[in-house]
Amino acid sequence: MKSQTSIGPCLSHSSSSMEISKWIVDLPSMEGWSGPAASSKTFELMGSHDDQGKSLILRAERTSGSKQEALVTFSLGLSAPADESTTLWVSNPFSISGNVMEETVVPLLVQLLEEIINRAPNNSSVPLFKLTTDLSDTFLSYPAESLYHFLDFVFTCRFFWLCLCNAPSEIGSLFFQKFSSKLVASSCKQILKAFLTSIGADFELKFTRSLSYIYTKLLILRSFDVKSKEPNLGIYSSSYASASHDFLVFKGYVPLLAMNQEWTNENKQGLLLDTAESVLRYTLAHQQLEAVAQFEYSVHRTENYLKVDFKVDNIRINVSQLRFNGSELLCDEKHFPSRVCITLGPELGSSYVVSTSLGRSTPNHEKEIKAQKTIKGNFVKTKLPILKTTARTATRRRVKSWTVDQAAEGDTATLDMILCDNSSGVEVAAWRPGANTQVDLRNSFRKRYAGANRALGKAGGVVFAGDEYGEQVSWRLKKEAEGRELQWKVGFRVWLTYIPNDCKTSYLETRCVQWEEEFSFTV
Repeated sequence: MKSQTSIGPCLSHSSSSMEISKWIVDLPSMEGWSGPAASSKTFELMGSHDDQGKSLILRAERTSGSKQEALVTFSLGLSAPADESTTLWVSNPFSISGNVMEETVVPLLVQLLEEIINRAPNNSSVPLFKLTTDLSDTFLSYPAESLYHFLDFVFTCRFFWLCLCNAPSEIGSLFFQKFSSKLVASSCKQILKAFLTSIGADFELKFTRSLSYIYTKLLILRSFDVKSKEPNLGIYSSSYASASHDFLVFKGYVPLLAMNQEWTNENKQGLLLDTAESVLRYTLAHQQLEAVAQFEYSVHRTENYLKVDFKVDNIRINVSQLRFNGSELLCDEKHFPSRVCITLGPELGSSYVVSTSLGRSTPNHEKEIKAQKTIKGNFVKTKLPILKTTARTATRRRVKSWTVDQAAEGDTATLDMILCDNSSGVEVAAWRPGANTQVDLRNSFRKRYAGANRALGKAGGVVFAGDEYGEQVSWRLKKEAEGRELQWKVGFRVWLTYIPNDCKTSYLETRCVQWEEEFSFTV
């Protein structure tokens, strides 16, 4: 499977200061560990430039094992000339007696991945997780150079959590000064995608939340640097598509701060925020968009042509808060999905396509809601009312909050789901305060997670089920395409909007993210 969008970052292997994987691979075999002087090997990750001369050292030590097997333990420590070294992290013992990739690199990589998953937000009150899937075949099926890149990237992510939770403050300072750029140096999409699809949806979600928390902290720090450029979206977003068993699955993850800001009413000319506003902005920054689209597809063969049908199984959009048992975020405000657009079709220039057929767009009828109120009273003391008046009102509201439109451009079909205000019909993602003085969505979308007719779920997300929004899209293909593996593309674009729910603030914004992936299937 090919892709045009980066699933995530990886360390640049050209960096002389972080070639951890190659140092591990170049460790000596059993014969090189004989004698007391050769019982450990060290690799300096970084050294400080202050008078103390401290260095961060990665050490490999021969710990145990028999004459036929050498076991090595890796440790990360802080070393200073005048003090004893301080150990910050210790690995499990690994064998270096045989295939170093299979017996050392892959087990070390699995341990680091488990430790990253166990430090994911919303995960501090549960027991430690262990990856039950054997990932050796998954990792070893890729070239060694790709595995080196991935190990370096995973080690840096684990190093972040070490600095955040366990390391002295000076180590954390050095990390953000020297190593934060290593998280965004290059791409290791394919091996990361294989890892995510191998571990299952539960671990995948925890791993991506752990990454988004790291990127959120980096982006917050970058926001204080006026010289830093706008971050590249591909650096921080993760997405992939896979088709198998007549089922297409697309998944995308991105921290909120990495999404493009479509508009905001924020004053960007040096506005100073009060305490309450600062808490709100900090809370809103710690969010991850989690988008999933699932389609059922089928191929029908006739004497003269082929027909390919794609039907919505369900589409799920969730906005999760990156918090640890509520201890870090002080309010429950969050963004909500306001528009979802999915494109699907063959790759450009596919001459085997004859035609594209769309389903109908879902209508959003209005209904009249009538109300009657009667008031009775009198001006004197009597048991019988002498005054009675009745008032009748009628308002029109749309039956559904979401409208679904279908369109086609060339051979590409578009499924566009738009959140609208029930009363005015204004599209939320396109609304701007002041553009229409008669419509103010701030009143309509307060308390938006309560009530029977709410447009969003209690958790703040939305689900489009196939039984309600499942109009299928069909492509008619030439007979010559039969038996071929076709390359198709799927795009996913999501808008998130913030309108105050419970708190009092004037802050409003809408952000957007766009992914595009390729997948293959056989007709």
